[in-house]
Amino acid sequence: MKNKHLFITLILASTIVSCSSPFDVTILSEHHTDNTDNYQINLSSISFEGANKKSNEMITPLNRQLKALNDSLMSTTIADADSFFTSYRSDLEAGKIKYPHPAFRYELYSNDTAFIVSEQIVSTLTTTYTFAGGAHGNTEFYALNYSPQEKRFLSTADLLDLSQQMRIDSLLQVNFTNPDNCFSSDPTLADVTAINVTPTHLRFTYAHYTLGAYYCGAPVVEIPIENMKGIYLLK
Repeated sequence: MKNKHLFITLILASTIVSCSSPFDVTILSEHHTDNTDNYQINLSSISFEGANKKSNEMITPLNRQLKALNDSLMSTTIADADSFFTSYRSDLEAGKIKYPHPAFRYELYSNDTAFIVSEQIVSTLTTTYTFAGGAHGNTEFYALNYSPQEKRFLSTADLLDLSQQMRIDSLLQVNFTNPDNCFSSDPTLADVTAINVTPTHLRFTYAHYTLGAYYCGAPVVEIPIENMKGIYLLK
């Protein structure tokens, strides 16, 4: 039996939102669950609502991109789950599968986070966990850095002076925490999965397996912006 639950909460993000005119936005948080015999989906997504027409126009491209990402995650999970279990049950009934698989459902958990919201930059991170059977699931990270002022998405080259990669790598390694020496590799800019900006730090996220075994986790290195002078390009 299928259950769907949807509710919307308005969050007053006064701690990270710049409210100076003309750019004035709040964050809308939406939670979506969708459960069937084939899959379980839990999404916590965000969007931005402007207090005036200009703010809405400035933030619309980011809202569209966030929605497209979450819609894609859901549709892919549903399509993969329904396809797998349709084929599996057909093969099981036809006797093509000798030993039934242990019971499981496809899973998708996704959470959006906004680290900073200003006219200059909005930095978000979508963290997803998917499971499709096997020993464990898969965690992925999708960072979006967007300039409302310029109405465009910012690349790594827009954020950092890439000619100073050696200095960036040195700062990553100085600020890297490696409890119990679990990770076997040092972080580098070349291996980073997602880069986000906060009011005080640059945040570098590394996927599982990038720096060490899966059980070590997905490490995050934070470098104070004040230590990135001459490297961090936004003023």
